[in-house]
Amino acid sequence: MSKESSDAFTYYTVVSNTSNWFSLFGFGAGFIKFIIYPLINYFKLNFLSLFIIFSSFSFFGFLILNKLFSRLNGDDPMQIFKLNISTIILFLPGFHLWVSPMGKDSLIFYLTMVVFYRLIFYDNKKLLRLIFFLVLILFIRFYVIIYLLLGLALYHAVHLLSKLKHFLWFTSFIIISFATYYIAKVKFNFELFIFLEEKLSYISVYATRKLEMGSYIDPKTHNLPQKVFIYLFGPDIFTAQSYMQKYVAIENIILFIVILKGLFTFSFNRVFKSKIISVLFFYSLIFLIINAYYMYNLGLANRQKYMIIPALLIVIFYSYHKSQTNQSNEF
Repeated sequence: MSKESSDAFTYYTVVSNTSNWFSLFGFGAGFIKFIIYPLINYFKLNFLSLFIIFSSFSFFGFLILNKLFSRLNGDDPMQIFKLNISTIILFLPGFHLWVSPMGKDSLIFYLTMVVFYRLIFYDNKKLLRLIFFLVLILFIRFYVIIYLLLGLALYHAVHLLSKLKHFLWFTSFIIISFATYYIAKVKFNFELFIFLEEKLSYISVYATRKLEMGSYIDPKTHNLPQKVFIYLFGPDIFTAQSYMQKYVAIENIILFIVILKGLFTFSFNRVFKSKIISVLFFYSLIFLIINAYYMYNLGLANRQKYMIIPALLIVIFYSYHKSQTNQSNEF
C-alpha cells in the first residue's frame, strides 16, 4: 500500500471518529481532515465516494495542464521520437498515481494548475478568485506559497541587477537581508546555518534507521547535485529493488530524456521576457534545491517532484516556442 493511500485511510478513520469539527482545523493534513468532515459526518459519504471526489480534482488538474501545454506549444509542439512531449507526460501512469488519491497531492495539483494558468494567460481581472486559490494552497502546503514568493523576489532581484540605474536598490536589498540575518543571530540567537545542519542531521538519523526498507536514503551521504539528480530521476534502473521501483525507474528515464531535450532548447534571455515564466523558473529551482537537500525517501521525492515537473515543462515549452517563433521570423 502506498503512503498516499495509507494517508487517505488515516484521514477517513480519524474524521469518522471525531465529534468536534473545528478541532481538526489546521495546516496540511489538518486542513484535509477539516474539509472532509462534513462530507463524512453530514453527507454520509463513504471512503470510495471521497476518493472519487479527490480524483476528480486531479482529473480537472490534468485537463488544465493539457490546455496549458496546448497553448504554450502552438502549432509546433516539442517532440521526442516523433511523439509530443506533452502527451507523453500527461499519460505517465506514475504521474496519475501520485496526484489522484484522497489527500493533499490531488488538491495541490489542481490548485497549482489553476493558479499557473491564470497567471500566464489571464490579466488578473478576477484577482479575488486568484487570492482565494492561493490561500487554499497556503493551508494545504504553505511552503509552495513561500517558494513562489521567493521566486518572485529572486526575479525582481535579478531584474534590478540587470539595470545599472537600479543597482542602488539591489544593494539596499542585500544590506537589508544581511541586517535581518544579523539581528536574528544576535538578538534572537538564531543561527540559520546551524539550524539547517541540525535538521539535516536529524533527518539523516531517521533515514539511517530505515535504510533496510529500500526507499530510504541517508541525505548526508550525497552532495547537492547528486540529491537533485536522485530527487528528479531516482530510483534508477540499476538500483531499483521492487517491481514498483523498476517501473518508476523506466518512467524516470523518460523524464530524463524530456528534461535533457528541454535543456538544449533552454534560453535565459527568452525566459526572462516573461515575468510569470521567470517566477515559475525560480520557483522550480528553489523548490528543487530545498526539497532535494532534505530528501530521505524516494517515495516522498516521487510524490513531490510532480509539483515541480509541470512548472519546469511550462518554462521549457515557453522557451522552445519562443525559439521557434524567432526562427520563423528570420525567414
